Amino acid sequence: MPKKGGKKGVQGKRTAMAEEEMAKQKKDIATKLINDMHQKEERNSVINWHKLMEKWQAVFRQTRAQELRADIDVLSQTSKRVLDHKDIIIKELVDQLRESKQQPLRYLQNVDQLLDQHKSRLAFLNQKFDTELDDLRPEFNSDRQQVMVQHQQDCAYQKDVCFALDQHDSAADSKAQLEFLSNQHDIKNKYIEQMDAQRAQLELELEEMWKQLQDATCTYHEATDDHHATCAILQARDGPSCCQTDARDKRIQKIQETCVTLRDKFRASMQQAQAAMPSQQAHKEKATNQCREQRTQLGNICAQYKNNISKLIMQSSAAAKKLQGVIVKGERLVRLAEACRRLETAQERVQPFYCSPVSSEEQGLEKAQQQESTTPELDQAKRDHPVLDGICQRHSRVQLHQLSLRRERAVLTRQNKQLMHQELDGLVVNGDTLLQRNDLPTTSRSAQCQHSSSQQKGALELQHTS
Repeated sequence: MPKKGGKKGVQGKRTAMAEEEMAKQKKDIATKLINDMHQKEERNSVINWHKLMEKWQAVFRQTRAQELRADIDVLSQTSKRVLDHKDIIIKELVDQLRESKQQPLRYLQNVDQLLDQHKSRLAFLNQKFDTELDDLRPEFNSDRQQVMVQHQQDCAYQKDVCFALDQHDSAADSKAQLEFLSNQHDIKNKYIEQMDAQRAQLELELEEMWKQLQDATCTYHEATDDHHATCAILQARDGPSCCQTDARDKRIQKIQETCVTLRDKFRASMQQAQAAMPSQQAHKEKATNQCREQRTQLGNICAQYKNNISKLIMQSSAAAKKLQGVIVKGERLVRLAEACRRLETAQERVQPFYCSPVSSEEQGLEKAQQQESTTPELDQAKRDHPVLDGICQRHSRVQLHQLSLRRERAVLTRQNKQLMHQELDGLVVNGDTLLQRNDLPTTSRSAQCQHSSSQQKGALELQHTS
């Protein structure tokens, strides 16, 4: 009897071992089937994802092309406005140049008229003097010697006075000319130094900008080309301004030469008047007054030329400041574009836009609430920097994506624990369980679908509210 019991125990152990081996084989077969199904689903999901990405890229390219066309229209309109404004400024400058050219011509015409009047007056006085001499010669022969002596004394006195006046006038004229020439040279040297420094600085800055723009994208090349065009226009304006200053200096020299000729003529007339009677002394005083007026006019003209030169210097400095501001803006745009490009991911470069799922009524209510809560300073900042809205939206999208990933991770860990408990509870796998629905692949796929849908909805809602 004990031998039979021992044989039965050995057979029971063998059957149990065989059943365990069969259970292990069935379990391995089930895991292989599950892995194959999971791989097939992953391949299908990758193919579907690529198809969706291709369709989305086509839609995004169309929308982006429309927006780029609108931006090009706006830029063309702004460039036209700027060109019109510059044409108006050029016309005003041309009118001012014409007026400045006409003023010295008018002055020369007035001087010629004064010379003609002076000559006619001298001729008339000479004739009158001759007639009076013819009338008075027979009556005043006796007093001729006394008159001649007195006349010689008066002539000597007049010579002394004229010599003193000539010395005083020549000294004053030489001082004025030296001051004028020194001021003129100082202004020219300062202007040339400023222009050279500005040109060197602008050339260095343009070279740096050119190197930066070569590394930037094609969209920013167009804006920098416009800035280079404005720079070339301003440099072309600096050349004519230098030519204008040289032309004005030549005109001033011509005016000085005319003044010298007038002084020579005035001295000749004074020598002729010395031979005449003392009655011409009043005429001499009139001529001196006229010369003083002409000198004052010449001083006014020189002051006008100085003012015009100072205005040109101020205009050139203002143009240089404007160009510096344009260059600073360009550098700032390049830096911002580079920062945005570094912060963007591959998916954000393809999908930077979205369609809001919120209805129009809800959007109106949200806009009204935002307008009530916002301040005018915040509204002005939003208007001045509209590009920051996209950056805020992308930042919020990243935050939302991070939160959704954390939630998905928690859900997947819970599901993984549940599946592990189920697998541990049901170690024996038979043919009926293989035909039943398996929760492992369906749960992972549903979780992926739920994650993608929840991520897209959350990102869209957050972008809409931001």
